[in-house]
Amino acid sequence: ETDSGVNFDFSTGISEGSDSEEYAEIKNLSVGQEIILKDADGQNSGTFIIIDKAADGIFVYGKTGTDHILLTSRSNLVLSIDGTDFISTRFSLAYAGVTESTVVRANPECTVLTVNPPLNFVSINLTGAGATDLRGKGVLLQSLTTAELSNYIISETDSSNPLVATSLTTGDVTLTINANSLQHEISGTQYQIVKASMTSSYSVALNSNSSSVVTVNANNVESILGSVTPRNQLAVATSLALLNSGGSSVGVLALDLTPAEGETAAKSLSTAYTDALVILNKNVNVYAMVPLTQNITTLQAYSNAAEAMSDPKKGKFRICLGTSEGAPLVDYIIGTNTSPSTTGSIAGNNISDITNPFRLPSNKVLTGDSVIAVDNAGVTHTGTISSATNVLLTITWDSGAPATLASYYVSRSLANRKYIPRQIELLKATANSIASKRLFLTFPGKCTVSISGNTYSEAPAFFVTAAFSGILTRLEIHRPKNFIALAGVTSLANFSRFSNDQLDEISDAGYLVFQQEEPTSAPFCIHQVNTLHGTSPGTQEFTELSVLANFDFVSRYFKEILDPFAGTMNIVPSTFGVIRASLEAGISNLQSRRVSTIGSPLLTGSVDYVRQASYDQGTVEANVSVTIPKVLNRLILEVISG
Repeated sequence: ETDSGVNFDFSTGISEGSDSEEYAEIKNLSVGQEIILKDADGQNSGTFIIIDKAADGIFVYGKTGTDHILLTSRSNLVLSIDGTDFISTRFSLAYAGVTESTVVRANPECTVLTVNPPLNFVSINLTGAGATDLRGKGVLLQSLTTAELSNYIISETDSSNPLVATSLTTGDVTLTINANSLQHEISGTQYQIVKASMTSSYSVALNSNSSSVVTVNANNVESILGSVTPRNQLAVATSLALLNSGGSSVGVLALDLTPAEGETAAKSLSTAYTDALVILNKNVNVYAMVPLTQNITTLQAYSNAAEAMSDPKKGKFRICLGTSEGAPLVDYIIGTNTSPSTTGSIAGNNISDITNPFRLPSNKVLTGDSVIAVDNAGVTHTGTISSATNVLLTITWDSGAPATLASYYVSRSLANRKYIPRQIELLKATANSIASKRLFLTFPGKCTVSISGNTYSEAPAFFVTAAFSGILTRLEIHRPKNFIALAGVTSLANFSRFSNDQLDEISDAGYLVFQQEEPTSAPFCIHQVNTLHGTSPGTQEFTELSVLANFDFVSRYFKEILDPFAGTMNIVPSTFGVIRASLEAGISNLQSRRVSTIGSPLLTGSVDYVRQASYDQGTVEANVSVTIPKVLNRLILEVISG
């Protein structure tokens, strides 16, 4: 290539300049021939061997390491053939980098490879001055299958080699991947990934629907909330609720994860859920709140808010439809994974802990229990209890005992069916700890969802809760919600683990239990009770969903009758008559809403009195006695032979 842009045709030797001169020396170049390339001033030169020739270039390699350096570090080199310098031309390296070919055949020792397309260079061990770091190298690239590629998902939550995402002021994000994450093991040997296409996926927390409750129906769910995919849990949950709502609409509130003023980190989910309550508490139309979380602390906060809003003075009656984590698979004996013991010490393979006796009934360590310990350097060690006394645990460590002990906990797997009674004990303890007539806690903890043509397995069961909430919008408020199939949910976790009697025990502990008749049939609720049922069973107005919700409905119905009177009338004799007549009309209206087998939301009602309060001249008291329908839970039949 000339410095003026004139090219050579190496097959004809013709210069494509204005004179179209033919150079026989260039035309006659052949594979294996040696040529000289040197600086224009002749101070540096190298000898090169031609390994291939084409019309638009020649392929060469240096005989020594010094020659190689000249070729890769300089440009505008003068070509010299058999002592003739073509000083009017300048040559430079045109192809640098990685050349790829596919191995199509090899001898048994893999010392001779046939590749396609053929390589236009040779790989040699260079010798001579400057050759120390310039030995020719060949790399065999192995293509990974889709299944193998699944091993290379790199996440920001990876504790060993996390993906680091750095936000830039331009709005872009720089992704940094630790080189240790880009390895592939073949027969016990680690090989580096040298070339790959990277696909990054991320979730974006939109706050466009986080300032108020948005009404969504089946026609606009995707236009408002986006695609119905597992990464968009709000859209999936909303679609399931609508699928079971009979054409009704539902209210949606997105979480706002925007950093607090003066902060750069996004809000935590727990903080965002707490902030969302401020908006929900102001909304008079909300009744059933469905937080898409299985965090007990968050669910308790929503339950407390429902209790506060349902106070008669506020009159915003509501409930929380929460979701449990399901049957616990691990029983924590000493400490927990989130709150390990920090009072233990280690000597050899043994752990002692003056604060935690190991053989008390409340925390009785057994042979075979698991130990997870963290040393002072932050390294995690695992082991199995081989023997235990009240003051000493002897442990068989998986990979050597830790030299120091910062924290540890002892746990026991509950996967074996013999531990089902213990699972039920733990479930009962959880429900009792947050017992409330305003909190309904669904069970089990995971499910499979089929919606919009896609199936998602091992999904969190708040999708079951969301689907169930749709039923509340479709059915009469006083209709029992038992044994009504949920659309869009195709299976429940641990379908066959618990017997019917055991599911009844879980329900009696205070759970809104769902079950199936077959592994893939639509699930249904077997007993519509809240968490208060586990501590105070009996009164249906306090524990049964349809009865509690109906009592809320009747209370709110009468409240809305009386609201227009406050602040618009004076207390005169005619006021009492108008209020009484309005209440009696309301009673008649509710009694007229009769439906076969479930009756009306109000069976009987009477206005006992309407009077001016003795304690406040500006207050009118009204008392209405009502009876509402109760759920038929049991039938007792006696068959007597004559």
